[in-house]
Amino acid sequence: MAGAQSISRAGTILRAVGASEEGGATLSQITANVGLNIATTRRLLQAMAAEGLILFNTDKKTYQIGPALIALAASGDSIFASRDIFLAAAREVAERTSDTTFLMIRRSDTAICIGRVEGAFPIRVMALDVGSLRPLGAGSGSLALLAFLAPDECNSIIRRNAAEYRKYKLSAETVSEMAKEARTVGTTFNPGLIIDGVFGVGVPVYRGNSVVASISVTAIAQRLGERRRAEVVTIIRNAIGRLKSFSTAPIDT
Repeated sequence: MAGAQSISRAGTILRAVGASEEGGATLSQITANVGLNIATTRRLLQAMAAEGLILFNTDKKTYQIGPALIALAASGDSIFASRDIFLAAAREVAERTSDTTFLMIRRSDTAICIGRVEGAFPIRVMALDVGSLRPLGAGSGSLALLAFLAPDECNSIIRRNAAEYRKYKLSAETVSEMAKEARTVGTTFNPGLIIDGVFGVGVPVYRGNSVVASISVTAIAQRLGERRRAEVVTIIRNAIGRLKSFSTAPIDT
């Protein structure tokens, strides 16, 4: 169907724009990424810009995700609407650790990266882009969203995601064991299971008694030995502790 094809193409373009660098992407860059001819890409970009879904910078000739799309994502979603608050904590963590810091939220059985802040350390780990999706449990930030759910819910999600885990060199059994360990220590740890030589630690963000987000740090293995992991966890917890209405533990503990 012609209409369905246009929606599919628009979605592809939106994803390409969303995955671009902070300054946005040019028409030629977007065209190269989506595999459409330049006239079709320009026409769809212009149509979405007219609706506020895409923002066009007339000086730099670049396209970025527009305010209407951001407002739509935030409408009725208080956690996404709090993204800037969480990002302030993530920036503090990245500044103090000098390592890449990620902000993730849950949607059903999936974790979505809604923020990435690069640290100053010259070897940077870009395990996720903003907008990247992971099955709950795959990676330290994603695992922090899973492990602290009620055990029955956690186990059900692990079963449903079993096939997806294989794409990340994981098994349902491995994720289950990691979740149990996380509940014991209160944080998550990924010892290079997804990307060789890349470690990650994650801390859940609570609102009341519910986990609503996670902040995690990813770095080369040499930078996340046992002692430094403890230091990084303290930094993350302190940053979250400064967020109004949010904490690193349920309120009844």
